[in-house]
Amino acid sequence: MDWSIIIDGLFTALEPMNMVWLIFGALLGTIVGILPGLGPATGVAVLIPLTFGMNPVSALILMSAIYYGALFGGSRSSILINTPGDGSSIAATFDGYPMTLKAKLDRPCQLQRWHLYSVELWQSSDLFFLLFLLRNLR
Repeated sequence: MDWSIIIDGLFTALEPMNMVWLIFGALLGTIVGILPGLGPATGVAVLIPLTFGMNPVSALILMSAIYYGALFGGSRSSILINTPGDGSSIAATFDGYPMTLKAKLDRPCQLQRWHLYSVELWQSSDLFFLLFLLRNLR
């Protein structure tokens, strides 16, 4: 397997304009996720028109950042006001909202943040495992 393709893709993703779209998409996704009833899929579907005139790589980075930002924002609304933004944040209402009522807000928010970091790490390791698996199948 030629590692130059993966390194080239990494450098493309780390270009300054793509990083701007990543930050913008994460902020926009967090705002969409905080709104009760709007989940990640709805947020991406509503904000697709933003990507029509964009570079395809930047558009995919923006849409994935909106998706993950909406996942993060959905957990915030379920912890703070006991109204989950999507199905994946329902479990945060079980422990997060009662802790909010006891004025222990920082703990559930920290746990949710670390959960999202671990999910990202797990998905990245799955990607590299899949690349090695595909390399050995040839």
